Amino acid sequence: MQEPLEHIIDFGKGVKNTLQIYRSVENVDTVIFCWPALGVRASYYQSMGVEMARNGFHFATMDWRGNGTSNIRPSYDVDFGYKELIEDAVISLNELRKKFPDSRIVVLGHSLGGQIGALTMARYPKMIDALVAIASCTVYYRGFGKGGTKVKWAARIIPTIATIFGHFPGNILKFGGREAQQLMKDWAHNGLTNRYEPKGDDFDYETAMKESLKPFLALSLEGDDMAPFDAVENLMGKYESSLQKEHRVVTSENVGIEKVNHFNWVKHPMFLIQTIKQWLGTLE
Repeated sequence: MQEPLEHIIDFGKGVKNTLQIYRSVENVDTVIFCWPALGVRASYYQSMGVEMARNGFHFATMDWRGNGTSNIRPSYDVDFGYKELIEDAVISLNELRKKFPDSRIVVLGHSLGGQIGALTMARYPKMIDALVAIASCTVYYRGFGKGGTKVKWAARIIPTIATIFGHFPGNILKFGGREAQQLMKDWAHNGLTNRYEPKGDDFDYETAMKESLKPFLALSLEGDDMAPFDAVENLMGKYESSLQKEHRVVTSENVGIEKVNHFNWVKHPMFLIQTIKQWLGTLE
């Protein structure tokens, strides 16, 4: 399997991470920049990166700070939230642009990655040409139907757990990985309010998303109780001014497996790749 080219990025204040790039041997004009789900390492997307590079795209991905190849881990002394993830995203986008100065950059955000993608594209519209959000939604409890009560209680309890332990032990509780306190508090705030108001960040993301005209493709997975259809609508719907937004549902039959879920589609990416290619073609 093709190994990625690696480029270390220094984010300042001792924080470093590794940008992983899968270059296509073809003469292509689009880079797909994959932003992972909560607690998922960038290496999980390797097989998708290989297939993207074989099918008309350059592909890049990078772990979120605190995970995978990042040189820091959340603790009482190491904390960060959505604000810092957005700042890291901007720096990594600048580095990617240096390597592909003439290419279109499309962010492919999986779950949390789609949320951060939506926020970053709204604030920095010139840096991202389009967003593809897969299994990505606001975590507002009212979007989860019968599961909303569970999400509501999680949003109330998770910040307390994170405060007690100095981090959220998602690797033990089977939700995410070892996550930063503020990251999960920002997550919980969205879960209770449906609003994105990262702590320490005074930018008005809600208005910016509402006024954005950027292209946005949302892909729901059939039967995904971690990102149900209505919750995905709640995220894409924030881009209400965009005339190039679309929400499609991907089935197990489409993917070619018995039961598609929030994570396993990554290992069976061909239908998603073709869907993304077709949609991007409508933007040209």
